[in-house]
Amino acid sequence: MATPIPLPDLGVTTTEMRLGKWLKAEGDTIARGDVLAEIEADKAVMELESFAAGTLLKRMAEEGAEISTGDVLAWIGAPGEAVPE
Repeated sequence: MATPIPLPDLGVTTTEMRLGKWLKAEGDTIARGDVLAEIEADKAVMELESFAAGTLLKRMAEEGAEISTGDVLAWIGAPGEAVPE
């Protein structure tokens, strides 16, 4: 079953951030701990690490999008596996 990768609570005072840059493309093989994207808060750029291994099935946000804690940013699973909309 595909695993959602949400924006975690990164320990900053805001719950709204911006998706800076994707570092992995759909179809890439992902290992636990791989950096998927850069997340920009008011005063810092942080790395979003994967806690799941598999294939990056779908990216759910575009670069530059405003995102909130808990938003699903990506789905990781087996190649060809369906993901919820």
